[in-house]
Amino acid sequence: MLAGVHRAKALFLDRGDHRLTPWQWLIDMGDGSARPVYRLNRLSTIAGWGAVFCALAPDAGRRNTKAGGGSSHDIPSARMPRQPIDSG
Repeated sequence: MLAGVHRAKALFLDRGDHRLTPWQWLIDMGDGSARPVYRLNRLSTIAGWGAVFCALAPDAGRRNTKAGGGSSHDIPSARMPRQPIDSG
C-alpha cells in the first residue's frame, strides 16, 4: 500500500500537501472523502493512467504453464534452432 501512495504522489504533484506522511497525504488529497483510495483510483483512471491501487485474487490471470516452456505457434517469434557446437 505504501508503494501505491508513493506512486500516487508522483502522479499527482498538484494534489495534497506533500510534506505530510504518506497516509495523511492520501486523506488530504482526497479532499475529505470518506473513501480516499476510491477517489484516488477514480482520478487516476480519468487521467488515463489506470488504478493506482488494485487488488486481484492471488491466481487472477495466471495460467498453469511456465513461461518459455512450450513451443511458439507464432512463427516470427519462434526461436530458431541453434547451430551445433563444434568441439573439434
